Amino acid sequence: MTKRLCVLLESSPLAALLDLLVVVACAWGAILFTSPAARPSRMLFVHLLPLLACCALLCFAVAGLYRLWSRRTLADLLSTLLLAQVLYATVWMALCGWEPQWAVARRVLLLATLLQWLALIALRTLLRALVRGARRCEAAVLVASDLHRAAALRLKFAGEASAWIEIDAILSAEDFLSLPPATVLWQTVLVEQRTRLKNEIVHRAASLGKSVLLVPDVAELWTVGAHLLSVDDQLLFRLSPPHLPPALRALKRLSDGASAVFLLVLTAPVLLAAALAVRLGSRGPVFYAQTRVGANGRLFTLYKLRTMIVNAEASTGPVLAERGDGRVTAVGRLLRATRLDELPQLANVLLGSMSLVGPRPERPHFVEQFSARIPGYELRHAVKPGLTGLAQVSGGYATSAEHKLRFDLVYIYNYSLWLDLEIVFRTLLTLLHPARAEGIEKIDVGSETAVAALAAECNNKEVTHV
Repeated sequence: MTKRLCVLLESSPLAALLDLLVVVACAWGAILFTSPAARPSRMLFVHLLPLLACCALLCFAVAGLYRLWSRRTLADLLSTLLLAQVLYATVWMALCGWEPQWAVARRVLLLATLLQWLALIALRTLLRALVRGARRCEAAVLVASDLHRAAALRLKFAGEASAWIEIDAILSAEDFLSLPPATVLWQTVLVEQRTRLKNEIVHRAASLGKSVLLVPDVAELWTVGAHLLSVDDQLLFRLSPPHLPPALRALKRLSDGASAVFLLVLTAPVLLAAALAVRLGSRGPVFYAQTRVGANGRLFTLYKLRTMIVNAEASTGPVLAERGDGRVTAVGRLLRATRLDELPQLANVLLGSMSLVGPRPERPHFVEQFSARIPGYELRHAVKPGLTGLAQVSGGYATSAEHKLRFDLVYIYNYSLWLDLEIVFRTLLTLLHPARAEGIEKIDVGSETAVAALAAECNNKEVTHV
């Protein structure tokens, strides 16, 4: 198989076509393997095929199966496949309930779901291996002004992104700009957020035919929602402050209210069981009320199931939970890992102080701190805070406030109901990764020793020719 074909396998249209072939073949196989009495009409299945195909593609897209899927870890890919298949099976059952004539026997549905999941695992694992074998890891140079921040960023890339990019060297802006063109053999130039001479670096990389990975600052994120204008021969970017149009706000409020009612009814048994566990697990109230900052800076009371001991901050004052925090109860650790402690916030969504999806609300004490040191932090209050958000499904509890702000602004500038739906289903996927709910480390990235070692290594390392 040629390298070009292997790379094409990563594209969404071809991957979607292969997924459809697997879904249809497994569904047809499930029909043939069941007893004649349980088989649905073959003509009925043929007539339903276009609808089921559209539902499958929609569920797979919402679950994130077509978003840089080959660059993920195998465990993440398999958990995404599981979520996608569960969503598809749920939609299939809903269609059977909506139109009785479309109903199929449960054994057919279960067998088809199992066959599809196993076949998709085999297919995607094979495609992932082929794509990774054909696509060489990109050699990159990291251009940064601060060695410690550069080493910390390199540490991040050594983890999740290690399969597709490898940072061979770290240079200052001046050193990169002074390199002779013949020595710039990296395929990618990674530019750290606070690097000096950023425009000159991007221009030189483009002139040399290199791709650029840019860590954006808040001002650059404003261009995500920019409108292109021209006045005579002058090209302009119109940067509007982040907000939702009135029509979208009304539609979002309507969907929030309906979703909150549905989820409260659906999760009531789970919420009652969790509340009972909190009551029996430690002394103190079941629910925990806390003041948070909402839309336009207004304060509101947020409700959660209590996961810490009573008066946890009596001696420390307001502090963020750390990994292995001794204040978290045994029941609280389980609730935090599964996010069940957040369920009472559905009441906040119903009352209108929160939305189902949006930036997570912070306490006034931390908002004051973050606003003082992170430019543009107050922009995240342009919309209602959410029960979940883009920052939560893209990172975790331990992600820094500065990094979360970038995701929050991208969400606000690109808001749509489709994006809300995608985030909700990606939230279900994060439930399979309890580590994302763990508290912060005592420093932002990795350990001080690891970062210092990387900084020393990069400081002493000569520029690598690749």
